[in-house]
Amino acid sequence: MINKISAFSFSKIFRIENAFKNILIFFPLLLSDRSFNTSDIITLVSGFLVFTFIASICYATNDFTDYKKDLLNKLKAKKSILKINSIIILNFILFLFLIFLFYSTNLVNFYLILYLIFFYVYNFFIKSFFLIDIAFLTSFYILRLFYGSELISINISYWFLFFFITFFLVFSTIKRIIQVSVNNLVSKNNITSYSLNDYPLLKKIVIGSTILNL
Repeated sequence: MINKISAFSFSKIFRIENAFKNILIFFPLLLSDRSFNTSDIITLVSGFLVFTFIASICYATNDFTDYKKDLLNKLKAKKSILKINSIIILNFILFLFLIFLFYSTNLVNFYLILYLIFFYVYNFFIKSFFLIDIAFLTSFYILRLFYGSELISINISYWFLFFFITFFLVFSTIKRIIQVSVNNLVSKNNITSYSLNDYPLLKKIVIGSTILNL
């Protein structure tokens, strides 16, 4: 029973269920006219595992810094979090892991580093900035695409990029709308920089981005 609980807690702390987001790494190859080959697939699978490991530590770090806010958030109130010592150790391991990969593989590129920089800026400084946080959330998805394309040297077209930017802008904005709606945030609050008063603007962003996406 203890093992089952531990496995469940591990999954929740590191948000293993969110690994599906990293499938975006494969999209540049899947949506290109390049024929599949073993080398590309092995590289992308390796990149997927690396990104999943790094993103999991980022999620655990984010949940730790958001702990007090999440206690008020109906969508996240039951989350498990690590203690500060564990978070520091994990982030130290992350940087050692990156250094090792940088000198021993080709799996560390500009976009992976940029993802980490964006994460730390978002997590500690930008998260409470109105609308800017949505731009950062959107960028996390786009950087996955760029990371995958860079791994196997596939160029991303402007149309490809535009489609996914508008798509994930809609997705990120809807996440904020749901957060506001579920928590019934009628005014300024300690959970997010958004409230029900911002509904009209958020809906315009969703509708406008959807139209541009079509």
